Amino acid sequence: MKKILADNLKFLYRRISNPSPVIILGMPKSGTTVIAALLGKRTGQKTLLDTPLFWHPYTFSLLKKEIFLKKHLKQHSSLLSYKILKEPNFTLLFEDFYKLFPKAKFIYIVRKPEDNIRSILNRIGIAGSMEEFTDYSSLDKGWHGTFNDYYSDKTHYIEKLSDLWVKYTNIYLAKPEKFILVRYEDFIDNKEMVIDGVVSKIKMQAKFDIASDVNKQFQPKGNSTISYDDFFKGNLCLISDICAENASAFSYI
Repeated sequence: MKKILADNLKFLYRRISNPSPVIILGMPKSGTTVIAALLGKRTGQKTLLDTPLFWHPYTFSLLKKEIFLKKHLKQHSSLLSYKILKEPNFTLLFEDFYKLFPKAKFIYIVRKPEDNIRSILNRIGIAGSMEEFTDYSSLDKGWHGTFNDYYSDKTHYIEKLSDLWVKYTNIYLAKPEKFILVRYEDFIDNKEMVIDGVVSKIKMQAKFDIASDVNKQFQPKGNSTISYDDFFKGNLCLISDICAENASAFSYI
């Protein structure tokens, strides 16, 4: 009973002291980490870059309502001490976050599906041209859930990632008025300008210079020089077939 009361009080204090967090959403390897980190540096705000508390198996328990977001945050209320929170697994929980924090600013980062999927595969060391990949248990813990059947009923690993890209982008496309959209490609073209544009939209102050940080590598760098055809070979058409409609909505086609 004392622990429950303590959790409630901590959660209430955190929510009152931070009623409008900035929550950054988007697919893994879409640029969420670098954009969150630079926003934190530019504004001087405490920034969360990923949390295992929302990795597998927590994610599926939250999505299936086996545990509820409010209760989970009560038990881990230190997360709410961050003004800027970035965790890709927050994305599919957007509606729950919005109900808890209606004054929050939600930023959605999108990246061209071919680039996004190639970057994920580079990160976990899987070729894009295989006929199949099924050894998901060999992946690092943070990636265990990415290929879960909960997200896609497809069997091919490229189709699973393509379905996931669609599922994530559908969150934004269903209610675009709730988000500040950042295309990763626009960020790459002019990093400081895009960061300052976001700072203005979330009504924060640009306090610190980030010129020396914009090219810092916040995540392991993949090989983006290899062409789509060479990287995916015959699997490239799987991405195009599944992602075309949503990719067009973001002007990638």
